[in-house]
Amino acid sequence: MGTTFEQIYDLALITIRDYKIDNWAKNQYNVFLQYMQGILIRAIPKFTNCLQNLDYTQDPTTNVYYFINTLTPLEQSILADLMVEIWFFSDINDIVQINVQLQGRDKKTNSIDANLKQKSEYYDRIKEKISQSMSDYQLSGDNFAKVLGDMYE
Repeated sequence: MGTTFEQIYDLALITIRDYKIDNWAKNQYNVFLQYMQGILIRAIPKFTNCLQNLDYTQDPTTNVYYFINTLTPLEQSILADLMVEIWFFSDINDIVQINVQLQGRDKKTNSIDANLKQKSEYYDRIKEKISQSMSDYQLSGDNFAKVLGDMYE
């Protein structure tokens, strides 16, 4: 068995702080697993330059999802960061929905606008960090030789 989805969830949850997710993990573990699985499945295609196959399957006896390959710690970390990006984007979308519903120009609306702007800027920094991590990954050590070899085949 390769790297389990739960190993990636654990890495992502080092960064993600969300009372709903924490509550599901404690009280409705199946809901927690389903939610986290959805985020990870959305993250996998974003790791476009992964040098390993990111195909996954489910163990029919334990229902545990896992990657067919054993991922390196760096690959696991990048997938966890991509999960954080997707989770954070959904958080921003919640703020946008609240902002659209508010009317007028009171302090509350201005505060929400400022908060949304800060979150959007932070989201852009998350994306830049992940992009840099993926570039570093692809150009590190043996990976660089493999990339060059693939280019000249």
